[in-house]
Parts: sequence; structure tokens; C-alpha cells
Amino acid sequence: SENFGHSVYEALSAGRPVITSKHTPWNNLSEAHAGKNVSTDGIAELVNAIHFFAEMDYDTLQTWSRGAQDYAEKSVDIEKIREDYELMFK
Repeated sequence: SENFGHSVYEALSAGRPVITSKHTPWNNLSEAHAGKNVSTDGIAELVNAIHFFAEMDYDTLQTWSRGAQDYAEKSVDIEKIREDYELMFK
């Protein structure tokens, strides 16, 4: 679907935490150490999320990078997608 956010998945799978709104399929990012979901009501949460990542030390970033990769792996069933594509193009 259009709101899947392919670039979001690419970033997560590359170990890069993301910042998204709370209106995407990518939820509970903080709990997974994969990123931040922010409100679209104003900019305060977005600003706080940017500062959170900008001020992060290397070791903490490594934890969040692993969290992002783990989140990506658990969020998408690549084998199921492959099967669906094969069915679609038969």
C-alpha cells in the first residue's frame, strides 16, 4: 500500500532508527529501540526526537541500530511477500 513507507523499511533494515508520525504502519518504535513515533499536532515531539538522536552517544546509537534492524526483520515476512508476488505474476 502507498503508506507502507518503503524508505522507512530500508532505513530500519540498514540499522538506522527512524522518526515517523503515529499514523503509519511503523508503530511502537521507541519500545523496540528502532525510532520514534511523533504526533502531527505541532512540532514539539518532532523537535524532541531530532534532539534525542542528535545528542546520542556512539554506544547508545549502536543499541538503537540493532533495534532498528531487529524491528525491520520482525515487521516484514519476506518469504510471504515473495510467494504473493509469484502468485500475482503467474
